[in-house]
Amino acid sequence: MNMHLGTHNVKEFWTTVWKTQNTGWKLGERSAPFTRILFAFLNGAGILSAEELKKDPYDAVLCFLAGKTVFAPLCGDSAIISYMVGCRVKHVVGVDLSEQALSLQCQVNFPNVPFQTTRLDPVEGTAGDFVVHEASVGDSRVTLFQGDLMQLPCFKAYSELKVEFMYDRASMMAIPPDIRGAYVQAVTRVFRANTTVAYERMVRVLPEERHWGPPFMVDMDEVLQMYRESTGREYRATRVLADEVEGTLCPEWYAIVPHN
Repeated sequence: MNMHLGTHNVKEFWTTVWKTQNTGWKLGERSAPFTRILFAFLNGAGILSAEELKKDPYDAVLCFLAGKTVFAPLCGDSAIISYMVGCRVKHVVGVDLSEQALSLQCQVNFPNVPFQTTRLDPVEGTAGDFVVHEASVGDSRVTLFQGDLMQLPCFKAYSELKVEFMYDRASMMAIPPDIRGAYVQAVTRVFRANTTVAYERMVRVLPEERHWGPPFMVDMDEVLQMYRESTGREYRATRVLADEVEGTLCPEWYAIVPHN
């Protein structure tokens, strides 16, 4: 694809990416199972007791997620949404700019689930269409927002949410640097004081490529500074997983937790 992502063409860029199926980041999801990532997160975050961590990894993840409200920004058609439903979350919230991505999310991961679709009424300070797809799956509620994440805090349907855990995979790294702060403000708007984050960071091995993107390489000090400025709280980040892969991109996972 010859188009380059910038602040001026975010919607056009990602719409084209999905239409042309230039979605190579999904290969990483298939090679890194959710349980492995989330169990590593739990180990690094120090959330579960030593006794709880002796459980089978999936059982430990289930113990953590069950009954929580969780958030997957820029989720696309990721199976993390259905995985979290399988872990008996109370409510899973996803957001994506692409209509096609969320259509695939519903059709592929929830083929027999009827979603109710609602178009949000325009509010001051927003532009473009905003749609919400909602469904109940067992005891879990699924909410998928379609639209510009950075504008969603203007809507009560989003701003009144309170999430306890966020799964940031291929999300912040997809945001152009000059609107990265707006992204963090938008996602942290729905944080509780104790919200924790499983965060994927992409490392570009070659120095001459470190300003390329997406995926953009974001320094962890910058990440923590943006979280601090957006919430007024201190956070610490612990690297919990690093995969060695062929090529020039190496994913790392961090546990980001409030630091009292």
